[in-house]
Amino acid sequence: MQTTLSDVYALLVLSFGVLSVLLLLVLIFLLKISYRLRQMELQNTSLEEDVTAEVVTVTKPRSTAEASEFEKFLQEDGTRRMLSKREQAAAFRDWRKQRGVTWGKDTP
Repeated sequence: MQTTLSDVYALLVLSFGVLSVLLLLVLIFLLKISYRLRQMELQNTSLEEDVTAEVVTVTKPRSTAEASEFEKFLQEDGTRRMLSKREQAAAFRDWRKQRGVTWGKDTP
């Protein structure tokens, strides 16, 4: 059985058609994946913005009265500025107790 030139051409056209269809399917598949990735990225960024906005609203700004009280505490004795933050906080709590200033339920 001999293959003629027209059989070879027919085989080439058929294989080219099949490869073109497969390539088109791969292209469609990749476009779907990129579209889904874009949607996920947009959803992720909106969630991150929501979380950061929530964190910003949860953190409460320090009142000026508290800041000025702490500044008074530090100004009374200059050596208090040399203490570590933990020691400053403990001394500030004692200073407030001596003055009879309370923060709430936790102080006697």
